This record gives sequence, structure tokens and C-alpha cells, in this order.
Amino acid sequence: MDRRYKSFFLGENRRAMCEIFSKLIEAIRSDCYDVLPEICTTDCQADVSTVGHLSGINEIQDRLSWPGPHTGISKASIWNFVARSDKQKGQQLAYVQFIRAVDDGEEIHPFLYGGEFINSFVFVDGQWKISHIRFDLC
Repeated sequence: MDRRYKSFFLGENRRAMCEIFSKLIEAIRSDCYDVLPEICTTDCQADVSTVGHLSGINEIQDRLSWPGPHTGISKASIWNFVARSDKQKGQQLAYVQFIRAVDDGEEIHPFLYGGEFINSFVFVDGQWKISHIRFDLC
């Protein structure tokens, strides 16, 4: 998400959740999940409509990795980000659209998909972390 939009969110908690969610989307977009231990709890759960229930950072990384051919073009757009928090718990919702494409030199072969993320957050050790990722493909 563009930094100028992140600054729109009032309150430290919403801004922090927005930043963390943006890192999650960047990890999915780039297919590089090194950031997961920083943004997710060690016992993070995920329910993803395309791959089912996942438990723990390693399984989340393995199952969310892009299964298709290498794509030289990969973009993501975040829409309608909303976050709320109360004490040590938070909830966030956003719609995301991804595009991946293979450019064979003559044509671009795109694959578009998107859906709704609803993520749960917990405040641990002085920072917000994702404790449950939910994604439904639209």
C-alpha cells in the first residue's frame, strides 16, 4: 500500500495493523515469506479458501507459495482497508486484487485473482502481530 495512504489512518494501532498487513501482501506478491516471523505469531493459523486450514508459520509459507510458473509481472492492490482494536486484540478487513503475468517476449499471459482478507491481531511483546489469517477467494 502506498505510504501516502498509510498516513491517512488515525491512531497508532490502525497504522501498525495497516503496515503489517501491507507486509503480508508484499510477501504474497513477491512470493518471499521471510517476513512472516516478524509479522505473525509463532502459532498463527490461516484459513484460506483455496488451500484449507493451515497451522504455523512454516505451513502457511509452504501452502501460500505461488504454485505456477515464474511470473515476471506481479502486482497487488489493497482496497477498503478497515482495522479496529480493543486492548490486546485487533481485527482487520481488506479486499486485495493480485495480478501475475508471464511475459514470453511476444505476449503477456495474465492471471488475476482477488478476495477478502479478515485477519485477527494480538498485541504481544510491545507490537501487533497477526494471529489468524482468513482469505476467501472472490
